[in-house]
Amino acid sequence: MLLANGWGAVTGIRFGDRIGKGIRSSSRDALLADSLGPKERGKGFGLHRALDTAGAMVGIALVALIVYLIEGAGAFDMQRNTYHMMVLVHIPGGYRRDRLHRLRP
Repeated sequence: MLLANGWGAVTGIRFGDRIGKGIRSSSRDALLADSLGPKERGKGFGLHRALDTAGAMVGIALVALIVYLIEGAGAFDMQRNTYHMMVLVHIPGGYRRDRLHRLRP
């Protein structure tokens, strides 16, 4: 994305990334399913998902720490409008009352 100079390049990069993820995901899932017994597959996939999520969170925290150490406290200063847009982007939009029953066990 750093070298992209327009929306076409960004689209191409994202498209290639999604194809690569599709190739990796299916082979990883096959290896995981083949290495576990039928009764242990759910635990194996759950553990994989939990570790993947934990790794993503630790990765973001590590990058934030590195940026803070290199740039100092001023690296996280941003305009009020930018902060508001970031908050609005992260508000989940798909939770409606008629869909909440799917979330309950």
